[in-house]
Parts: sequence; structure tokens; C-alpha cells
Amino acid sequence: MAAAAAAAAATLERLEALACPAVALLVPLEPAEALRLLCTPSARRLALLEWVCSRVHPPLAARLEALQDGPKDARLRELAKLGAELMLCRADDVALVEGTAPPEQQLEFIRDLLDAAPPPGEEDGGSPKSRRSALHRTTRFLHEVLETPEGVAALSPPSPPPLPAFDDYGSPPPRRPRPSGPELEAALGATRQRLELLEAQSLEAVDQLGGTAAEVTRLVGGARHRAMETRVATLQQRFGGVPEAGGPPQD
Repeated sequence: MAAAAAAAAATLERLEALACPAVALLVPLEPAEALRLLCTPSARRLALLEWVCSRVHPPLAARLEALQDGPKDARLRELAKLGAELMLCRADDVALVEGTAPPEQQLEFIRDLLDAAPPPGEEDGGSPKSRRSALHRTTRFLHEVLETPEGVAALSPPSPPPLPAFDDYGSPPPRRPRPSGPELEAALGATRQRLELLEAQSLEAVDQLGGTAAEVTRLVGGARHRAMETRVATLQQRFGGVPEAGGPPQD
């Protein structure tokens, strides 16, 4: 207890150095009295804690002012919420804020708040020392969390549910079988008929062209139209088996 009393006296001096109005007329105090002030529930202790928290997070002062006439528990919850945001305690750790937790825990909580508070004249952003201290506390907190199975479980994402067996999705759609036997013969026969029809239509067109060329040559005559008839004959031979239409013009 003597060590806790000495730590309380040192903490009270830090509050006095920051010009905390709640302790302005109390310093110096005997270590035992300092321990009683900082670790026992009282209106003065709540006032100094609210002052330190508002210095760490200035917007908190307006919320505490709005709750001034309300129940004390609402103000304690606001302080615990800030402590949780700073990773100094849990959001429901009202005993630590109220002053009923073990003295060592209370003093550590107040010292951590003082480390996060900016020194006089640097209220806007905090000193580099205070920022380094906050980073150190956060790192230490994470190490403590990761050393416990509960902390690891809280930070680990839940395992995904097992995928259902393939049969739960139903069987894959059957592949379309390739045609064989009679079905294949029918498909090939239809293809041959289509090709024969196209060939017949082409030969008929060439035959009509040959007849038209012969008629033109007969009516007009001349070497120029004989060349046309020769070209038509070549086309007829290429498609095969088409009899020549007409004959050479008679002079």
C-alpha cells in the first residue's frame, strides 16, 4: 500500500503541474491522503477525472456539461466510453471510473490519461511525447489481448461454414450425346440432300445464263459476244454435265 500511496502522490503532482482546478488548493498532500483522493469515490475525484478526460478529448466537455444535472451514471459511462476508445479500459468498466476498482488499476488508468493529455500550451494536438506514449499504450494493450485465448478469438474472424457436398447442388447436367447409328445416318442424309439441292440450283442458274448468252449472241453477233459464249461454256464445264446451249452464230 505504501507503493500505491507514493504513486498517488506523484500522480497528484502531475495534476497540479497541469493546473487541474480540482487539486489546485490541495497540493501538497500526504501520500496516504493523495491515495484516498484519487482512489475513493467522491465528487472531487469525479471532477478531476472529467477535467483530464476533457483535456484529452475536448468535445467531451460539452457532453459532460449537458449531463451535469442528470444521473451520475451517465457521466461515468461517458468517461468509460472515452477510456475504451483510447484502449485504456472496457466501455462497461464503470468501477474503474467510479473509483471502486483496486487502487493500482485506478492509478494506472489516471496516469495513462495524463500521458494522453497534452501539456499546457499544446492543447490542440498534443506533444510528440504524448503521442508516442499513446502509441506505446496501444501496442502494449494489443500484446496483452493477443496473449489470451479470449482476445485472439475476439480479433479472429469466424470460420466460414463448411461447403455442402456436391450432391446437395444436384447432379451436373448430362452431356448431350453425340448422334450415332440411325440418327447419324439421318443427319448425314439430310445434309446430302441439302447439298444436292444447292448444286442443282447452281447448275440451273448457269444453264439459264448460257441460254441467255446464246440468244444475245444470235441477235447481236460479233467476236465480242463469242467471247461471252466461250466464258459461259467454261462455267458450264466447271459445274459439269451441263449441255451447251445454242451454237455459234451463223454469218
